[in-house]
Amino acid sequence: MPIAYPYKMSDWYGYDKDCPCPTSYSSSIETINLSGMCSTAINQTYYHNGSGTLPAVGDECYSNSNQSTALVGGYYRTSLGGGILINNNTGTVTSLQTCLVSFLTNTAIRRDACVMSSSDATWYHDNPSGTYPGIGDVVYDDQAGTTPVPGGQRRWFFANGTGGGTYDVDFANPGSANTGIVNAVGTCI
Repeated sequence: MPIAYPYKMSDWYGYDKDCPCPTSYSSSIETINLSGMCSTAINQTYYHNGSGTLPAVGDECYSNSNQSTALVGGYYRTSLGGGILINNNTGTVTSLQTCLVSFLTNTAIRRDACVMSSSDATWYHDNPSGTYPGIGDVVYDDQAGTTPVPGGQRRWFFANGTGGGTYDVDFANPGSANTGIVNAVGTCI
């Protein structure tokens, strides 16, 4: 039925100015761990009750727009760089997750890391758009991203094991935790 002016009370039937209308977002299906999340396609549409484009810690996430079916606990990828963790079946986001990129490296600290001829570890950095560490990236020695590496110059290696370039990590202040922050990169010739 067309609405005529001035509005009648019946024209407003069903309108709720305080509607907690959810925000839709793209996501992966639920996975059981971080590595699974980071390799899963983003091909689902879900909804959250937060104010941002993507869910934040404390937001509630649902599989439907009327918010009647909460997402089950697990990891959900929401972007190239990471996703969210829901620790329960109430759909509440408990933490944000970062997808780390693995690379081969040597762990020894050298003034001239280019002399290193082989890798002895797989480490991870937090820039999903870069294959190897770049300036400003954080380098970790674990896939969970909980242990930043100590300062010093090291060499990264190509996937086939041949030598690549170098990266320098900031040294922590005495008594402070390692930051793992890359402050310089170089090439080996």
